[in-house]
Amino acid sequence: MKNIILVLLLSFASIYAQAQQQGCAISIQGKVVDSDTHEAVGHAYVKFDDRSPVLTNHIGEFYLKDLCHGEGIFSISHISYKNLTKRLVIVNDSTITIYLDKKSVMLDAVDIHSNLHNKSIQNANRVSKEQIVASQGKTLAEVLSSIDGVSILKTGSNISKPVLNGLYGNRLLLVNNGVRHESQQWGAEHAPEIDPFAGQEIVVIKNADAVRYGPDALAGIIQINPTSIDRSRKLKSSTALVVNSNGKGGILNTQLEGGNSNFGYRAGLTAKKSGNLKTANYYLGNTGTEELNANLLLDYTWKQSDIQISLSHFGTTLGIFEGAHIGSKEDIIARIAHGRPFETYEFGYSIYAPKQRVEHQVAKINYQYTLNENSNIQGQYSLQRNHRREYDRRRVLEDDVPMADMVLTTQQLELVYSYLNTLAGLSGTLQVNNNTPGTGTTPIIPNFDNHTFGAFVSHKVPFGRKQLELGVRYDYKYFDVAGYRFDYTNQNIDGSLNQYLLTDQKHFNNVSAVAGFT
Repeated sequence: MKNIILVLLLSFASIYAQAQQQGCAISIQGKVVDSDTHEAVGHAYVKFDDRSPVLTNHIGEFYLKDLCHGEGIFSISHISYKNLTKRLVIVNDSTITIYLDKKSVMLDAVDIHSNLHNKSIQNANRVSKEQIVASQGKTLAEVLSSIDGVSILKTGSNISKPVLNGLYGNRLLLVNNGVRHESQQWGAEHAPEIDPFAGQEIVVIKNADAVRYGPDALAGIIQINPTSIDRSRKLKSSTALVVNSNGKGGILNTQLEGGNSNFGYRAGLTAKKSGNLKTANYYLGNTGTEELNANLLLDYTWKQSDIQISLSHFGTTLGIFEGAHIGSKEDIIARIAHGRPFETYEFGYSIYAPKQRVEHQVAKINYQYTLNENSNIQGQYSLQRNHRREYDRRRVLEDDVPMADMVLTTQQLELVYSYLNTLAGLSGTLQVNNNTPGTGTTPIIPNFDNHTFGAFVSHKVPFGRKQLELGVRYDYKYFDVAGYRFDYTNQNIDGSLNQYLLTDQKHFNNVSAVAGFT
C-alpha cells in the first residue's frame, strides 16, 4: 500500500512540474507612456490579478514574470493619469506598450479679498530688472533716464546727473542702500558718486514717507537699493563685461553672494577704463575715464533680530575736454564759428588737467527688531567720506596740485518705529566740510560744521477705495562757518581786492509737511 501511495505522489509532482513549465513561466515586458506626448511615465503602479504591484522605472518600463496561461485583470494607476483596467489573455512571452491619458484636476474657486494697507499715494516709478541689465555700463543718470519725467544734465562727455521735474542737486535726494547720499553737489559738473552695479533695485518715489529723509527733497527721492541676498546656495557668482568701441574701453563687474538660513553675504567689484572719445571726424582730447568701485554687504538674522553691515568705495578720475578750456566770451564765439576745436588730438588713455578725482566711501550698520507681524523698530548709523579734487591748467604743467581740494565727512544716526500704516522716527546728522590747504586758490565753499536734528511722522488712512496720506517733519540746524571774503570797501591802488576771514554761526528751525489723497 505504501508503494502505491509513493507512486501516486511522484506522478502528481511530475504532472505539476510539467504544468508549471508549460503554463506558469510566462513573462511580460512593457512600457507605460503618455498618450499625447509619448513621453515615458515613471513610478506608475502595474498590477496583474492578485499579485503584488510593481513600479515602472524612470523610463516607464516594467517586468512581470511567472505568469500562468489564461486570463487575468491587468490594471495601471498613476497620480497624474487616469486609471487603466483591462482583461488580458496570457498565451506566451510578450512585449507591450500601455498608453495613459492625463488626469484633469478641478480646483474649487477661491475668492481673494484685500484691504488697502501701506500703499503710496503717488506712483513709484521703478526701473525694471530688464532695463537695468540693458543699461549696464551707463552712468546712474543714464540708467534713470528710462523713467518718465527723468532727464539728464550733462557737462561734457563724462559727467551727467539726473534731473526730475526740472530740479537736481540738493533738490533731488538720492538714497543709496538706505543712506542719504551726501557729497559736493552744488555744481553742475558734480555727478553722483554711486556705482549703478551695486543697486539692483532703483525706484523714484514722491509720497509722505519722503519726510523721513529731510525737507529738501522737493523733486522727489531716488532710492538705489540692493536686492535680497540669495541664501539658497553657499556661493553664487555673476560677471558682466561691457566693451565700448568709442573710447576703446570697457567695464568689468563681478559679484559673489551666498549664505544659509541665518547669514548672507554679497561682494562686488567694478573696474572701468576708457580713452579719448571720438566724434565723426576728430578726437576729443583728454576725455578718458578711470574708475574702481567695491562694495560688501553682510546680513545676519537671528530670531526677531536682523543686523546688516555694508561697506562701499567709489573712486573715479575724469578727464575734462581740453578744447573746452576758454578764457573769454570771444574764445567761445571763435570756436563756434570754426565748427571744431582749433587743436588736433590723437587717441590716448592719459588723463591730465583739467580733470577731477573723486573718492566716496560709505560704512553703514543697521539693526532691525521685529516686535510682531505689524510693527518693528529700526536703528541705523552711517559714516560717509567724500573727497573731491578738481585740477585746472596751471602755468607749471607738471605741478599736480588741485585748484580745489575738499573733504566732506557726514555721520548720520536714525531711529525709526513702524506700525501698520504709521512711520515715526528721529534722526541726527553731524557734517564737516574742510578745504585742504596748499592749493594756492580761495576755496569756493568755506569750511563749515553742520549739526542737524529732525523728527518726523507719516500716516496713511485707508477707507474703502480711498486713502489719505499725511506726513510732517521738524528740523533744527546749527551752522558754524569760516571762509574768506573780498573786501570791496577797501580797494587797492592797482584795483586788486584783499580778503579777510569771516566766521559766523546760524540757527535754523523748519517745519515741512506733505499730504496726498487718492
